[in-house]
Amino acid sequence: MNAHSIPVLVMAGITLYVGVYHLFLYLRLRRNRWDLTFALTCLVICAYDLVSVGLYNVQSAEEGVVWQRWQVILLGLSGIATLHFVADYTQRVPRRMLLGLTVFYAITSLFHLIDRSALTWLDEASIKHVLLPGDYVLTYYEATPGPAVLVHSAVGLLTFVYAFYVAIKMYRAGERAMAVPLILAMSPFLLCVFNDTAVSSGVGNSL
Repeated sequence: MNAHSIPVLVMAGITLYVGVYHLFLYLRLRRNRWDLTFALTCLVICAYDLVSVGLYNVQSAEEGVVWQRWQVILLGLSGIATLHFVADYTQRVPRRMLLGLTVFYAITSLFHLIDRSALTWLDEASIKHVLLPGDYVLTYYEATPGPAVLVHSAVGLLTFVYAFYVAIKMYRAGERAMAVPLILAMSPFLLCVFNDTAVSSGVGNSL
């Protein structure tokens, strides 16, 4: 395991702790459903971090695509969990949108799990060299995403943008005591999603 994996493992541990804490909080008090959906969001992101560590340590695109597949699936599940958390917390997500995106992510995640055609991953290597602070370079051995993965990622990005928009609406409606923590949490989260999308699509090369 390379040294680049250590910060991600630390983040995975923190996210696991927070997720388990909120899960116990929900099971004990049964007061706020957002404790449950926030816990699920944390646990899915923890799993995504661990899968990312796997991707950091492969030496070929053939190995990398296995971890990439699980990354995309977990991003779909994090989209479901995050949107449900924001819906529970803000009470401002339309039910039809919530149901529609949940069904979309469930179907596409299952499709990515079973499909082995060029719709998901092209038979082309996509080796990226990502610049880290301190002049470190992280090499990704990946496969080139197909159209289904690109659509899935685009919808995921829009979902997180929408969740942030809902938090802003909550703030502007005067519920600042609840909105400010959500905005402060969503801001770096959204920035990371944009950065991750830029790197994975080849637009950016720094992290």
